[in-house]
Amino acid sequence: MSFKVKWLPYVTAIVVFLFLMLLAAHEANRVFSFSDGDLVLRFGESKAGTFEATVIDDNPKVKCRLYVEKGKHKDVYELKPNVYQTFGFNYGDGNYTVTLYRKDKKYVQVGQVTVNATVNGMSPYYTTAKSVKTNEKTDTGAVIRTVDTSISYDAVWKLSIYTHSNGKSIDYWINVPEGATSGMPIVLFLHGDGEMGKANKVAKLKQVEYMRKSKDFISIAPVGTNSDWTSDKTQQALKGLLDECIAKYNIDTSRVYIWGFSRGAIGTWAMVERYGSFFTAAVPISCGSNSGSSIKAESFSDTKVYALAGSKESKYVKLMKSIVKKITDAGGSAKFETVTGQSHATISANFPYAEVIDNWLLLQ
Repeated sequence: MSFKVKWLPYVTAIVVFLFLMLLAAHEANRVFSFSDGDLVLRFGESKAGTFEATVIDDNPKVKCRLYVEKGKHKDVYELKPNVYQTFGFNYGDGNYTVTLYRKDKKYVQVGQVTVNATVNGMSPYYTTAKSVKTNEKTDTGAVIRTVDTSISYDAVWKLSIYTHSNGKSIDYWINVPEGATSGMPIVLFLHGDGEMGKANKVAKLKQVEYMRKSKDFISIAPVGTNSDWTSDKTQQALKGLLDECIAKYNIDTSRVYIWGFSRGAIGTWAMVERYGSFFTAAVPISCGSNSGSSIKAESFSDTKVYALAGSKESKYVKLMKSIVKKITDAGGSAKFETVTGQSHATISANFPYAEVIDNWLLLQ
């Protein structure tokens, strides 16, 4: 017993020394971090396929998610505060986009960075931050951009008119939520044939009512005429209307979204095909494009697509699947899902709005 007591301080010292060396080595391998107040995300260097991260927060109940994307692959991880966690993915060498979200009322993007993983380790490559609330530098020295929220706007819900220089005029509903500031995203919705030329019916659509309830974005719902969302003049006018609103409300131009139902889905496909990377993400619902599967897939290389149709809409299911496949075959990011049990007549009333709009579209 005396022998053990005699040597115990030395053994303890060695253990502590080794622990500190291990900790130092671990910290030396830390390659980048970003933070928002007390919230810090730190990554440890590792071989391609794994990384380590922790979120430090005084609130033990804070909820965070980490999105890891590479090409067509996307994984979502739940983060526990103040716990060092190891995450695994097996998509090989290349660029991985890692995005952190923290939940307030909804999940809000805190930061985003692209890293390059190889068999020799993961290292910072370049930042692609969108809605980051910090000017902190990463270990690479790159500055993460801050979205300006210094300007506030009065709440607005009204029917307005926009006239393009080509002579085309469009009536549109605009919703600026209470508490709106500069740096917010914008969402454009295109309705179907049943509401063409009927502004009051557009205002009462489930999709428009859903947008009005949100305080997370500014929304526009144009009133179409003559079943037309795809003519040159109409598309130029829609783009001009967006440009005007983006300038007026200092919109975050990296978060411009479009979605549409039925005839509006045709318009959604067409607008992205025409204006490409102007749109961050698109959600066409229950219809394909005017050009069918011959759509120009390369136009969708910088716009993520989530296409949906009711399981009873067999014609649209087949057509939309073929369009999505063409986009993904060309290297774009697109997916298709059916809404179980829904037909063209019922899908609007039974659409998973929160899942698709709040938890997908607004996170792109």
